[in-house]
Amino acid sequence: MKPYELVSLTAGIFHFFLTFFVLTRDLRAAINRAYALWGFSLTIWNLSAFFMFRATDAETGQFWAQFLWLGVVFLPISICHLCLLMAQINIGRFLPALYLVHLGFATTIFTGHFVQGVRRLHVGYYSIPGPVFWAYLGVYVAVAVATVAKLYAKQRALPRLHQKPLSS
Repeated sequence: MKPYELVSLTAGIFHFFLTFFVLTRDLRAAINRAYALWGFSLTIWNLSAFFMFRATDAETGQFWAQFLWLGVVFLPISICHLCLLMAQINIGRFLPALYLVHLGFATTIFTGHFVQGVRRLHVGYYSIPGPVFWAYLGVYVAVAVATVAKLYAKQRALPRLHQKPLSS
C-alpha cells in the first residue's frame, strides 16, 4: 500500500469513528447533526480517494471519482452550518436554501455533468470537471467567503476581552 493510499484510508476510518462518537453523544443536537454531515462527507471523500487511487481501470476510477465528489459537494455547506452554530449566528432561511443548492449539485454527480470523466495520473485516476462543477466552484467560494466574513463580523462584535483568545 502506497503512503497516499494509507493516508486516505486512515483519515476515512478516523473520520467515521469520530463522527459516530459525536452522534452517539446527542443525536437531537443541531450542532451534532451538522458535525455528522461534515464528518460523513469527509469519510466518503477519504475512503473514495483510497479506492480511486487503487482503481485499475477508468470505469472503476470514474465510479470512485463520482463517489468522492458526493462527499466533497457537502463540505462547504456543512462546515458553514457547523461554524454558524458554534458562533451562534442565525442566517434564517438562507441556510436551507444553501442545502437545497448543494443537494442539487449532488444530483448531477452521476449524470456526467459534474464529473465528465477521469484521467490516469501516476498515482491514480483524477476527475475531469463537467460544466456543473464550475457552477459548484463558484458557490463553494461564495459560501467559504461568506462564512469567514460572518465569523469575522461576529468576532469584531464581541467585547474586547473576548476578541483576543479567538485571534490567537
